[in-house]
Amino acid sequence: MLLASLVLAVTMATSSSPELAELFRSANEAEFSGRQLSITFADEGTVTDIRHVAQSHGMAMAETDKGATMAGFGVLYDDDKTAMASPDSVQMAFSDRYEVSIEATDRGIEATIHEGEPIRARFVFDAVSGALEMTEVFSDGELFRLQMFIPDPELTAMPPMDDMAEPDMMVEVASPRLPALEGYQSGAEFEADPGGVHRFYTDGLFRFSVFAFPGETSITGMDSVYDARYSGRDGYYRSYGPSMTTVTWQSSEEMFIVTGNLPPDHLANVVSQLPRPEEKNWLARMWSRLFG
Repeated sequence: MLLASLVLAVTMATSSSPELAELFRSANEAEFSGRQLSITFADEGTVTDIRHVAQSHGMAMAETDKGATMAGFGVLYDDDKTAMASPDSVQMAFSDRYEVSIEATDRGIEATIHEGEPIRARFVFDAVSGALEMTEVFSDGELFRLQMFIPDPELTAMPPMDDMAEPDMMVEVASPRLPALEGYQSGAEFEADPGGVHRFYTDGLFRFSVFAFPGETSITGMDSVYDARYSGRDGYYRSYGPSMTTVTWQSSEEMFIVTGNLPPDHLANVVSQLPRPEEKNWLARMWSRLFG
């Protein structure tokens, strides 16, 4: 259930400006079925994803050829019928570093968020149904991720929920060990198999989770993993999903995972506040350089 918890980790509720909050409330109540096209303009190249998405009666589904995931009411259901539930979410405030402007355009209702002078994100909502039709996320003023909803009445709507398993409740940790991160609010800290912990963070616009596992832990289900550098240091590994970026690394004592919808400049700031990868000695660096 690790990957399920990775997804659930970035579904924490946040409160934005009243007008933007109302737009997202309507989007969460909209009913639709179609395809979602996601394009991430990463340093490693363009990463494209297309999947069937549907939403009805408070439940949302995303489906690919690898299976389906459904979420709603604080519960996430995996394709293998397993389920995980989070405790009641706590509303987090929208950071005052963001400025929101909303206007009606030919494309629908557009909400544009600036962080200082540069644009940070743009959301386009359907003026009739309220559904979120397009999301643009920017990093250092450049487009980083584009998501578009393409209606398709031929696609099957939400599957029946009758045979879904009872969810396992996430267990809160009595003595949290993950740090507070500058610029973000955090929720409770929870247990994460095998033997680790994870904690939710948000600034009201972007959401992510930090995981820590003891020793060296094998993580499965991550495709197209790339070497990455943060703060001028090697030892990080990065992968991209349709709406999330995941970074993993091994410190001297623990394996860390940061996963969420952060743009690259925000992600670099978050990673820099956590323990760094274990630095290899001279012989290990030379061996790695010669033999991989």
